Amino acid sequence: MEITLYRHSGHLKNALRRWVPFSVFFNGLKVGSITTGETKTIALPDEEGNLQVGINKVDEGLGLPHSEESKLLSNCFTTSVIYRITPSDAGCFFELGTNTWVAFDFVSLCYLPALSRRVFFIRKSIVSYKPSNLT
Repeated sequence: MEITLYRHSGHLKNALRRWVPFSVFFNGLKVGSITTGETKTIALPDEEGNLQVGINKVDEGLGLPHSEESKLLSNCFTTSVIYRITPSDAGCFFELGTNTWVAFDFVSLCYLPALSRRVFFIRKSIVSYKPSNLT
């Protein structure tokens, strides 16, 4: 199945590491990455699974780019909560971004283990984000 992802480019919806690509994970394994303001179609297996995004330590320059560990969700220091994907989600559009509270996180609470899994969001969208309607 294929899904389309759009990563927001505004400050409130992209407050943490806007210059670093998000790694996209399906069932804990990296299936792609997406940069700020980009719309990308990603192929996923035709099965139920967990979709998550995060910032990989390799993308931050803190690891070896071709190691097996760099392809695992456990190598991220911040992630989204799990979004459950089913085969009925084929062809859907999803928005990715940073939760608004992170823009006002002046003491870096987002790195605490209890909050680090709630930094980013994934939402199903009814709007198709194509380059023609991006500003």
